[in-house]
Amino acid sequence: SYYTDTEVADNIEKGKENIIPQETGYKKTNVNNIEVRVNLDAINKLRNNTVRNEEPETPVVPVHSQSGTWITQDLSREISAIYEEEQREQLKEKTVTVVKNKRPPERDATKVIERMTKAVKNDETKAITFVGREDAEKPVKRNIGMDAEADRVKEEERLREEERLREEERLREEERLREEERLREEERLREEERLREEERLREEERLREEERLREEERLREEERLREEERLREEERLREEERLREEERLREEERLREEERLREEERLREEERLREEERLREEERLREEERLREEERLREEERLREEERLREEERLREEERLKGDGSVTGSGEGILDSDLPTTRALHSSFDDILILIGGEQDPSHFVFVGNSSELITGLSKKIIRVMKETGYMSVGRIAKISAEKLNSMDIGQFKEQLRGNCLLIDKAALLTVPTIAGVFGIMDEFYGDFVVILADEGTTLDQLFRFAPALARRFKYIIDISEYTEADCK
Repeated sequence: SYYTDTEVADNIEKGKENIIPQETGYKKTNVNNIEVRVNLDAINKLRNNTVRNEEPETPVVPVHSQSGTWITQDLSREISAIYEEEQREQLKEKTVTVVKNKRPPERDATKVIERMTKAVKNDETKAITFVGREDAEKPVKRNIGMDAEADRVKEEERLREEERLREEERLREEERLREEERLREEERLREEERLREEERLREEERLREEERLREEERLREEERLREEERLREEERLREEERLREEERLREEERLREEERLREEERLREEERLREEERLREEERLREEERLREEERLREEERLREEERLREEERLREEERLKGDGSVTGSGEGILDSDLPTTRALHSSFDDILILIGGEQDPSHFVFVGNSSELITGLSKKIIRVMKETGYMSVGRIAKISAEKLNSMDIGQFKEQLRGNCLLIDKAALLTVPTIAGVFGIMDEFYGDFVVILADEGTTLDQLFRFAPALARRFKYIIDISEYTEADCK
């Protein structure tokens, strides 16, 4: 920064005690905490001019300054000359360094003149001639050159003020630019800090990743070592197992050999025993063959005896049937009212069951109809009622067709019929010997045996005409054509 000569004069008044008189060149001094570089030659010249005692060549003309102080024309001209010279020196040489950031004193040309005048008065009061009060009141003719000089000073002061303002604006702009530069620098520093932080984080991440990879590598290495150890242990165990297995196989081979020898010994012994057993078995078989032959002969003798007895029984039964009214014939001895189609009951099956349940004597039954399901179902219900009334000890039903029954000897399985029911389907095909055999069992197991004949009505009529004794043996003749499956439940 540069101070103007006005500011220099102000600093001279406030800090002249710090300036060594009559020194030449430039000197730095501290005025109001401001370091000032002063042109000492200009100061010495100012002092020398103010202490001169020479008389002025022109009459003294009282001049009133803007501050109210009276000075001579010569002093005013000298001040103006010093001012101009000091201004020129200032533009070239003077510089001021601000020690503390304080505003410079006000820059006013009038105040500069006043302060310089006071300084001269304090040091060289005898060199200045003042005009009396009476002369001052007289009309004075102003010095036109002095007014022009004052105007010039004011104009220069204005220009300096404009220069100062431009300088301040420049300084503010520089300050703003420095502030922007500082902000950019701070932003750059923050960005660098952020980048350094990111770099640090990346580095930490990289280090962590390297640490993780090292840890994984260490774990893999440990796992590999454990795996190798496990494989060695397995190999050792396999080797031990192989050795044990070889030992076991050798032992087994030895045991098998011993077992083979024992087995050979045992087989030889068994062969000997089998031979003895075979001989004994042959002897036993020959004895059994002999016994079977004797048994066969006795069985043949017994069968011949039974056949003879059955034949005699059959003949006696036929004789008895003939005595009762004849089993065979063309229909003599039986009335139409005794035929199945005529005698058949048409009541509900529940009513028939009530009748059967109230019987005092055992009864046998004839079903007129050809429905196999109804025949079987109704037979079961009748047998259940008969068993409940105490006429049957077992209560099972043996169903057989008449044609098959004709081919069998009923006497051979009569014991199996005790306490049960014999249901003969297609009963019209029964032959006289079969009917005679059935009558014999009915008499032998009276009260513990039931016979049910089933066939169509017309064929049953023919059977009853062929064997009239059937009409006396079978009390209940039931027409099942009107019944349904519900009656069987």
